[in-house]
Amino acid sequence: MPTTLTRLKATLTAFLANERFKQLRRKAHRLSTKDTHWSDLEYPCITAQHEWISEHLELESRGLAILQRISRLESKSTTTASDNDVNATVQGSKKEPREDTRLTVPEKATLLNTFIKIQQVIKAHLATIPPGNTTAAFEIDSKNLEPGTGRRAQWFHGRRLCAERGGCCARGCGCCERPVTKYIEHLLEDGKGRWTTVPLYGHCTAECGCCIRERGVYEPDKRIPDAGVVKGI
Repeated sequence: MPTTLTRLKATLTAFLANERFKQLRRKAHRLSTKDTHWSDLEYPCITAQHEWISEHLELESRGLAILQRISRLESKSTTTASDNDVNATVQGSKKEPREDTRLTVPEKATLLNTFIKIQQVIKAHLATIPPGNTTAAFEIDSKNLEPGTGRRAQWFHGRRLCAERGGCCARGCGCCERPVTKYIEHLLEDGKGRWTTVPLYGHCTAECGCCIRERGVYEPDKRIPDAGVVKGI
């Protein structure tokens, strides 16, 4: 059984971690607001920062769409009305349902290979980040992880846009609050290495299964390969 001292130490550690998370969010907010009054003047340095952030978020969204398609198709083996048949169902036709919506090995390999390439592009793109308060704030929020969940501070900024687009942040399903996937990362702490599981969060794309069911229509994300998409539907 943990001693009182151990519990107090754990509580203090959690408190300090949360305070640091909040402190970094405030720092990022202060940096981003410094350029706010210059945004409408279209200074080249300000425009370059916003364009870089838009490009980076677009790359991340493409990768997320791939993971959401894989997750959606692997979460079910049989279906009575697959997501790809929703259009036909809504229109009242009696199209035979697809019996197996699982990804084939080649399809999954195609998607994962594309995802890896996107991650490589993202890494290269990070090396081109233009200097400035806006990008500095973005960088802080991208690295600042919420204790307990591992969600980036940047994730919180995306909730409003997700809701406005009719995504899961506009509903009570909580899909965006759950990680899309997890990966293993090697960390160095106190000169010692250890492996840890890192959750990956994001917001809705055209491949979000919950949004597809909610809207009753599926339009494949054209930014990624059509692996796993039934042709002609």
